[in-house]
Amino acid sequence: MIVPTMSYPEIYCVLENAAPKIRYKMDQLRPKAVKYFTREVWKYPAWKTYEYTIPATNDRPVDPKDFAEIMRRNELRMQVEDLESTL
Repeated sequence: MIVPTMSYPEIYCVLENAAPKIRYKMDQLRPKAVKYFTREVWKYPAWKTYEYTIPATNDRPVDPKDFAEIMRRNELRMQVEDLESTL
């Protein structure tokens, strides 16, 4: 319990000891979807991306990790086309 006559270090100690109980109570009062989201945020980085298809064009945005592979395949395809055109 916090009393107006307490000093800041005493208030901090009281709040620090009460924090796990407060977190538990907050988890109990949260909706299930929000609980799942917060657990997901604790486990994975905030920049985690999900599969998404653009409805109008039915395309997916290119993941930056896959971009280098796409460029490499494109370069190989162009080399094959050049070889075929010379034959």
